[in-house]
Amino acid sequence: MKRVFNTSKLIALFAISLFAVSCSVKGELEDIADEFEETNNDAKVEQVEAN
Repeated sequence: MKRVFNTSKLIALFAISLFAVSCSVKGELEDIADEFEETNNDAKVEQVEAN
C-alpha cells in the first residue's frame, strides 16, 4: 500500500512540475511575441518614413 501511495505522490508531483513548466514556457512565448510585435511595428514605421 505504501508503494502505491508513493507512486501516486510522484505522479502528482510530476503533473504539478509539468504545469509549472508549461506556464513558464507560455510566459516566455508571450514575451517573445510582444517583442516581435514591437520590432515589427518599428519596421513598419521606418518603411513608411522611407516612402
